[in-house]
Amino acid sequence: MDATKKDLGARVVKDLSNDLLGKGYQLYFDNFFNFIDHQKYLQKSFIYACGKARKGQKGTPSDIKEEKEMERGQSDWTIS
Repeated sequence: MDATKKDLGARVVKDLSNDLLGKGYQLYFDNFFNFIDHQKYLQKSFIYACGKARKGQKGTPSDIKEEKEMERGQSDWTIS
């Protein structure tokens, strides 16, 4: 993913969550908006977030399996 798309995703998340800071809300989003750096920013701002991660993305744990490595019905998860 190029830097422009990453910056767009970061701006959208930060702009839309600005009024939620410090209130303990939970956000759920897809992998376009889900970056480890953003998750850390939100966590420090007392906003909990959940989203699909992509293997190989900066900061993503290396033990997460690729979709094609799993059988139908399987899932993988991590928590930080």
